Amino acid sequence: MKEFSLISPEKVRLEFKLAGIGSRFAAAFVDGVFKTILVVFFVVVSCSLWGVGLSGWVDVPEFEEYFSLWGALILLIIFGIVYGYSIFFETIWNGQTPGKRLIKIRVVQRDGSPVTFMQVLVRNMLTIIDQLPFLYAVGMVAVLVTRRNQRLGDLAAGTVVLREKGGSAPPVIDYAVPEAEWAGSARLYLHTITEDEFATLKQYLLRKDELRPEEASQLEHRLVAHFSKKLSIRAAAIDDYHVFLQQVAQLFQAKG
Repeated sequence: MKEFSLISPEKVRLEFKLAGIGSRFAAAFVDGVFKTILVVFFVVVSCSLWGVGLSGWVDVPEFEEYFSLWGALILLIIFGIVYGYSIFFETIWNGQTPGKRLIKIRVVQRDGSPVTFMQVLVRNMLTIIDQLPFLYAVGMVAVLVTRRNQRLGDLAAGTVVLREKGGSAPPVIDYAVPEAEWAGSARLYLHTITEDEFATLKQYLLRKDELRPEEASQLEHRLVAHFSKKLSIRAAAIDDYHVFLQQVAQLFQAKG
């Protein structure tokens, strides 16, 4: 199984297992079952409503016209169910659909942080093209030959699909921590923190529980030393390293 590695500015390697064709196909199969159930349920309900309403308010000469409009509406909604399903769930479930959640895989950005709505939209729009009969094999080959097991949609959106360690979903980063006393003065130095450094911090906060304790402790100390120096804060005055890193992330994110 391929692994996906990130190297932090502090030269600490973070490794995650990539989802292969097997797990992705299994998740797609489960999602396909759910989508089929939704579509069948919708069609049955729609046809029932059509049958009930037909005799009451549609004249026979107008039947063909109304039938065409009703059929077009049904097809449009079915299209929305089939192709909006993944967009909807990957957006509200942080990169997972019911199938991905069951198989324990997740879509994330290349830096390991949660996907954005635009990334979800791009990868799923290209999945429509990816699934065309004459291009489906291209998508499968892309997963096999790309270093990060990426399909065409992943390459365009800048995403990868990872296996969840230990079968549990990684927690979503929550920056809802009290603002630190040092926040006021630290804002003067936020410009010294780069986007790459912030991405490393986000990656650590998101994946801390998946690291070995000694590796997590080592990286945490280095991150605290790095960011406290950047923000002109005495590391010795920091009581809780993890809370400090969350506060730094919250402060950086809030600056827009």
